[in-house]
Amino acid sequence: WFVQYLWWNFKTISELGGTFAGLTSEGGLDICCVKTRGAGFSYMDAADDIYNFTFEKSSKSYIFAYSGEYLDGADGIMPKIQIGLDFLRQSTRGYYMNGTLSKESRWGLNRYDTGGEPKVFKAGYKDLEGGIHGDGQQIISVICDQPRKARGKRGRKITLEEFGSFPNSLTILSTSQALVKDGGYKTGQIVAFGTGGEEGEGI
Repeated sequence: WFVQYLWWNFKTISELGGTFAGLTSEGGLDICCVKTRGAGFSYMDAADDIYNFTFEKSSKSYIFAYSGEYLDGADGIMPKIQIGLDFLRQSTRGYYMNGTLSKESRWGLNRYDTGGEPKVFKAGYKDLEGGIHGDGQQIISVICDQPRKARGKRGRKITLEEFGSFPNSLTILSTSQALVKDGGYKTGQIVAFGTGGEEGEGI
């Protein structure tokens, strides 16, 4: 719990500015953490992506991993995101205003999934003619076994999952910088984390 408390606070002041634990940030920064195993980082990052999907209209949250197992595997991040999105869809029914259930306030957004792996979740729905409607926010997983796969995107947030497993980590990080900038303005945050104790050129 303490590790999670530290992470959320440091992540927040890195992005938005502020002071925590004696450190002051002006904001607009990315964040990286070498973490212990079993500290819940994939769950925390999944919750962050679900927040963007639910509240940040038209946002895109990308999750890059060198291997598909970190995305769609049994302990991957996308199944954790799906559990969270399903929970919201099934368990939030809006709130009552003047005795009437407000459907517009529902947090569990309609979504359509592209299917296949790696997964993409999109907010909205398809009508009977195949037309797509809704706000369009997305959570997109990408297997970045080659740096070119990180190019040409724009995101509210870029996650580099198990960053220590990337043999080309510095190239991926450099390429990702352009995805959260618009000219000289920072438009998103890159979040990178990996497990301490890994070996190889990536870590």
